[in-house]
Amino acid sequence: MKFLGFVIEAICLGLVCGQYSQCQKPAGEVGEYLPINKCAHLKKILDKPQKTSQDIALLKKLHCGFVGNMPQVWCAKQGGSGEPGTCITPDGKPGKCVNVYSCRQISNLLRPPVSQKNMDFVKNSACKGPHKFNVCCGSSSTSSDDDILDSRLRDENKACQSQMTAYPPKPSSGCCGISADVGNKIVGAGGEATGIDQYPWTALIEYETQIPLLLCGGVLISGRYVVTAAHCIAGVTLKNGTP
Repeated sequence: MKFLGFVIEAICLGLVCGQYSQCQKPAGEVGEYLPINKCAHLKKILDKPQKTSQDIALLKKLHCGFVGNMPQVWCAKQGGSGEPGTCITPDGKPGKCVNVYSCRQISNLLRPPVSQKNMDFVKNSACKGPHKFNVCCGSSSTSSDDDILDSRLRDENKACQSQMTAYPPKPSSGCCGISADVGNKIVGAGGEATGIDQYPWTALIEYETQIPLLLCGGVLISGRYVVTAAHCIAGVTLKNGTP
C-alpha cells in the first residue's frame, strides 16, 4: 500500500493530475485503458527518478481519469498495430523497431553536437529487435521539418567539403563522422552489413587492373590522407595492381 500511495502521489504532484477530459484513444493504436501500475511501459516511465519533459508530456497525454485511487491510462499494446516489429515511440506515436542507422529521425538526433534532450530521447527509444542496436522509429517528420533539416545538412556538408587540407577537422566541426559510442563497430568477419554513409570516414582501396579489385580498406584522417595497412601499398599485394 505504501508503494501504491507513492505512485499516486508522484502522479499528482504536478505530473499528470488535472486535465484528462480530452483523453482519447490514439488513432490506429491497439491497446486498452488500464490502471497505470498495470501498464508496464508507462509505469517504467513513471518510476524513473529523473523524468524528461517528454516523459511528463506523454504521461499527461495518456492520463484518462482514475480507477478507484489509481490513475487510469491509455496503455498501447507493445507491438502497436499488432504487426511484428512495431512499437511505441517515447512521444507516444506508433513506430517500428529498426536498426538505429535505418531511422532518419534518430540518426539526425545523433548528429554532433548532441544535446542531452536528444540523447535522452534516443535512449528512451531503445526497443527489442533483431539488430544489435534497435530503436523505435516513428513516422517521418513533417515536410517543413525536412526542409529545415535538409538546409542545415547542406550547409554542414558544404563546410566539410571546403576543408581539403592535410590537417584533420576539429571534432566540434561535425565533419568527423558518427560518434563511436552510439552505434555498432566494424569488427572483421561476422559483423553486420553496413548502410550507405554509416561510416563516412572509411575508405575502400581499389587496385587498377583489367578488372578493378577492391582489396584493402582504410580510414580518412583528413581531406587528403588515408591510413591503411602497410601490406596494402607494398609487397605481394601490388602484384594485383596499383592502388
